[in-house]
Amino acid sequence: MQKPILSLLLLALFIAVFLPSTSLGSETNDDAASPTTPAELVVAIRKILEETKVPGVGLAIANRNEILVSEAIGVANVDSNRPVTKETMFRVGSISKSFTALALLKLQEAGKLTIDDRLSELIPEVKVSNRWDNVAPLKLVHLLEHTSAFNDIPLSQYAINVPGIAMSDSIHYGAQRRICRWQPGTFFSYSNDNYTLAGYVVEKISGQSFDDYLSQELLQPLDMSEASFLLTDHVKEQIATGYAVDGVSARPYEHMVDRSSGALNCTPTQLGHLVQMLLNRGNHAGQQILQQSSIQRMETPTTCLTAQRGIIDGYGLANFTYSVNGHRLHGHAGAVDGFLSSYAYSPELGTGYAVMINSSNGAAFHRIESTIQNYLTREWPKAAQPAPSNAAPDQWSRFAGYYQPYTLRLEESRFLYRLLMLTRIKSTNQGLEIGGLFDKPKLYLPTDMSRGFRRADDPGTTILFIDHEDKSIMASAEDRRHENLRRLTGSEFWLQTCCIGFLVAAMLSSLLLSVVWVLLWLIRRKFDGKQLAIRLLPTAAVLSFLGFVAVVFACLEDPIVTLARPTVWSVSAMLLTYLFAALTISCIFLVAISRKWDIPTWIWWHACLVSTANAMLLSYLSYWGIIGGRTWA
Repeated sequence: MQKPILSLLLLALFIAVFLPSTSLGSETNDDAASPTTPAELVVAIRKILEETKVPGVGLAIANRNEILVSEAIGVANVDSNRPVTKETMFRVGSISKSFTALALLKLQEAGKLTIDDRLSELIPEVKVSNRWDNVAPLKLVHLLEHTSAFNDIPLSQYAINVPGIAMSDSIHYGAQRRICRWQPGTFFSYSNDNYTLAGYVVEKISGQSFDDYLSQELLQPLDMSEASFLLTDHVKEQIATGYAVDGVSARPYEHMVDRSSGALNCTPTQLGHLVQMLLNRGNHAGQQILQQSSIQRMETPTTCLTAQRGIIDGYGLANFTYSVNGHRLHGHAGAVDGFLSSYAYSPELGTGYAVMINSSNGAAFHRIESTIQNYLTREWPKAAQPAPSNAAPDQWSRFAGYYQPYTLRLEESRFLYRLLMLTRIKSTNQGLEIGGLFDKPKLYLPTDMSRGFRRADDPGTTILFIDHEDKSIMASAEDRRHENLRRLTGSEFWLQTCCIGFLVAAMLSSLLLSVVWVLLWLIRRKFDGKQLAIRLLPTAAVLSFLGFVAVVFACLEDPIVTLARPTVWSVSAMLLTYLFAALTISCIFLVAISRKWDIPTWIWWHACLVSTANAMLLSYLSYWGIIGGRTWA
């Protein structure tokens, strides 16, 4: 597989952009405000806007019969001070996937396809590499539930700006990444390309353009006729300006080439109509838009291993099932440059919400959404807790150990995730404590499902330990954690830990000693050129690597602008990797020829150790395609 992209930068994109797109909840919101009236809710949200510099927010709370709360707070444009109104439109990102999935369910109801159809039969012109095709052919449902095993789209694809591109053209972008990395229908792994292909299926099978079919069959019946996946004249007039995390740097409107996965523009009230339709099991304003069975299927994960073993939480057809404050909710969230959004609802309790902000400030959005969730769930009766397990501690202590990410959303981030994103599981008398190496662990209680665990407040099993292809896997259906981890052997963990410790120690010692040597040289002119070179050249290699890391971190807040195209930042990152390689190779040569120089033996050995550490790092980064990688490729 080609690796032309700097993996670390894709990871940066995942943290800065993707993570908010699936940040619905699944844990208690103890740190958020808990208003008890609509007026208090508005006050609490205004306070968050003031503290976080988020320009504006739109909110709709609905039950089956009406929009209970419709609020527009703040400004749609900072420069003109144009206020957010109830007609202001926001970009809702991945919430678009819910509409694409509903369109395919409409086509299924019309008998034009089934979501269990093979992709090769629906769109044979789209080529996919699946080495398990004989036993596990790729199906449409795998796209919709993100169990296709596709890699996610690269950073550069977010910067492609083609207004009104046909779906038949959009499917050509990223075609080389359509490789099933593991057997389809086993593990959840989010990929926007799944819904690019799903949108193309809508267009091909319906015989209409994607936009016309969605408008006719869904948007108009939902009283969302002015909502659009395109930048129409009405959208231009009503759309809020999106802003970076700082709340003042405006983001341009990008025409997404994969718009069926994330380009919808609408108001909170319009999205509230979707919530009402889902609460009413497919009915809106007296019109049965979809059958009740289709809505239930949308909310039900089926293809991943956790679902096959009976866990009902997880990702259905562009619809998460998850828990908040002990209540099970359904919904989806979205992120697009300059905007964050979410909708959620409880079919049992008949209430839901839609919320949007015109900022990429994920922490602020989480506070706003948590405040809304606390307001809604304050008087809801909690779901019945599962019966406690009769298992003894020795029955779950075998799951304790260290785990690393296994089924990554971005394959290019594996080089960093496998080293730094480790999870530690400890066994206690109550259950398992699960957390990062430096995080406060969270307690998971055993359930009556074999090998199953849950948070104390969760209404069902969310964690399951699975033996799969000679690997011990911790699979999670929690929305915030939704991941699959592979257990490390003791030798793997300690070898990895020792290597990282050696690299860090060598680099730090090099930096500290270089400061001393430079000061001594400036004060006494004590070293000649050869002695200064053996002392400082390894440090120069270290500094070039740290410079690369610094450039990456400087771009974290706005990676699409700084890295998705050839810019000063992206070109500098590439050149710094080349400089690190050149300096590391020079160090190895210098160490080799300086063995008999008149220098202290410990100085030579230190240079040898630092050069070895640099060479180890260079080999690792080269293997993963980081050296000379182009973020815009």
